Amino acid sequence: MLPQRLVYVREIGDADAPYWTAASPDGRQLLLEPGESIVRVCYCTVAQLSQKGALVAPKPSQVLPKAWELPLAATVITDRRIAFLTTQFDQGGGWSGFGIAGMTVAATANAVSWSRAARRSAGKVAIGQVRHEWLTSVGLRYRKPVFGLDTYIHLAAPTVAGIAVIQLYKPKVIDEDLARLVVSTVAAHRSTLLPPDPGQQRGQLLADLRHMPVLPVLLEQVVEREGNEVGHGGQHYSTTRHGRARRVPDRVVRSGESR
Repeated sequence: MLPQRLVYVREIGDADAPYWTAASPDGRQLLLEPGESIVRVCYCTVAQLSQKGALVAPKPSQVLPKAWELPLAATVITDRRIAFLTTQFDQGGGWSGFGIAGMTVAATANAVSWSRAARRSAGKVAIGQVRHEWLTSVGLRYRKPVFGLDTYIHLAAPTVAGIAVIQLYKPKVIDEDLARLVVSTVAAHRSTLLPPDPGQQRGQLLADLRHMPVLPVLLEQVVEREGNEVGHGGQHYSTTRHGRARRVPDRVVRSGESR
């Protein structure tokens, strides 16, 4: 089975279907599963790329189109999933005017819109998750605007509607170190899901991977997709015959695709 989608708007405290949908007891914290532990918490903009945005090979300065965006969401990385949540998902506003009269009308319209948005979202939380076993790739993308350098983390996972790509972004928060932490956490979780293997070579590989502090490639792809390139936009890695990661030129590379 596949998840229907990766984000939902649900009542605060609603904990039905816990594997497929994340929950929050208060709209601020993630409801953890028994035995689940938090690895990192940060606040960033979380978005899902549109179908076009998920497939395009972006130019260095291109902003990718999005299906939805949560401007400042609590992003919780645990040993089982990457979850995100916020109660500030229905902002209202958007009215603009010209001149003194137009500004007065716009201010009134925005106040009404914000009030309606607050009533619509009261008692609800926008919350989503990508479980580590759902991930098909973890990508790191750099975008060159007029000034500075923007860094994005892309998390790709299959849904009933097709591959969905979640994008994380915030200057000085989303960076390569966080991407490596995500990958190593995913790898550690997936190593616990693999069945016992009598093969000495694979067993030694798994033992080595579990003790790596930073692992720039998903464990399943190292073990099951040896020799295939993996990644989604920006920075990619592929596996060698011995399971070590090597850099691949910066372009969109999908698992199973030949160079």
